[in-house]
Amino acid sequence: MLRHNSGMMHLTGMLQLYFKPIDTAIPNILLASSHRRLWASHGAAIDCAFTTVTGLEFTAGVRAIVGFRERPADYRDWSHAGMPRTEAMRLYYPSGYDPETAVLGQLCHELGHRFLEQHGLEIAQAHPEIHGLDRIYESHRQLFIFLPGVLKRAFSSAIAQQITKQIERTYLDPDDTSEVSPAYAQAWRWANALPGGQRSQLITQLFRHHVTLMPRAAAGRHGKGPALQPGGQSAQMRRLDPAS
Repeated sequence: MLRHNSGMMHLTGMLQLYFKPIDTAIPNILLASSHRRLWASHGAAIDCAFTTVTGLEFTAGVRAIVGFRERPADYRDWSHAGMPRTEAMRLYYPSGYDPETAVLGQLCHELGHRFLEQHGLEIAQAHPEIHGLDRIYESHRQLFIFLPGVLKRAFSSAIAQQITKQIERTYLDPDDTSEVSPAYAQAWRWANALPGGQRSQLITQLFRHHVTLMPRAAAGRHGKGPALQPGGQSAQMRRLDPAS
């Protein structure tokens, strides 16, 4: 481990995470400390799980700012991955959260976005013409293809199940009236409806062949299977037939 200013930089192979409290309030300082402890316990397994599922590695370290914060009305002020990579990841939690499952689930979620971004596969990079809620839907549809596999490999079955249940409570909450809620829910349901073989094929296409999901608006919501597009703005769109 390398000590860095008032925090701690934890080394796990190529992946380095630095947790800093959002301010000097004691609860937020303690929250940052709990992140460091959890990363010390689970960081190596998380890092390894991303590589096992995707065949790739993180290419740069990540700074994360953490704190207690009730969810703002504007979804753009929620927790986020902090892209481009020069920005810090933001991890916010409401009061009364489950410390372990909330931190680990949130951390893996946002690291998934950073992982895609580091390899040029985030939807904002492949499809800069997509904005707002459409971008949220498309980016999470792609994230949820491989995130469940990361959780299963990074944690014990009990912890992975707890994290998954918390994710579903959050994304599928019928009482959540925020404007972004349907995008998360639809993306989660879409990814979880994929047959195992089709999910594996999409993961291979995404990480081995650098082929991102084509937006549903371009592919047609009733087309045959998910369409994908080679990464890059000028790449020509094509379909991937899951039966091929």
